[in-house]
Amino acid sequence: MPVVGLVAAIVLAAGLAIGGAALGRWALAGVLVVEQGALAWAWGRSLHASSGTTALVAVAAALADLAVLVSHRHAYGSTAGVIGAAVAAVVLYQLGLRRALTLRTPVTAARPAVAPAASAVAGTPAAAASPASATRVSAEMITALSGVILGVLLTGYLAVRTEDGAPTVLSRQDPTVLSRQERHG
Repeated sequence: MPVVGLVAAIVLAAGLAIGGAALGRWALAGVLVVEQGALAWAWGRSLHASSGTTALVAVAAALADLAVLVSHRHAYGSTAGVIGAAVAAVVLYQLGLRRALTLRTPVTAARPAVAPAASAVAGTPAAAASPASATRVSAEMITALSGVILGVLLTGYLAVRTEDGAPTVLSRQDPTVLSRQERHG
């Protein structure tokens, strides 16, 4: 049964994207923002990411769409700044998350003795870091970076459809309509 649901979701997403593309760039952008948000949610949920990571992925995708829409050339390259800023935001968020997880981890007296030069300064958060919190932060980082990449890949579809000369249903004109306009105009 889950396969049928997945196929139905794919067909629905593709149909909405095709319909949005037929109506124009802003309609397609609206459809893509919703689909990118759903993708960010599903990606974060399936990889057990925090809500902050999911929000970062969704916001990066929406900003990439906006960058393509408002740029002069509507080129995919206009998303480079958004991707760079998203990567920086992901890294900063993960550093904050690591600190928060480290501060919540209790310091146990059963830690093995390590030479003072090789260990962190006693009493600092790094001294209390557990392998579990480091693993969690690494998984969050992988989820966020791969989610940003997937979301911006969908923006590529918007960039292709918004280039100058890209046809839409509303921009195509029927030759018979033009001839009628010419006759009466």
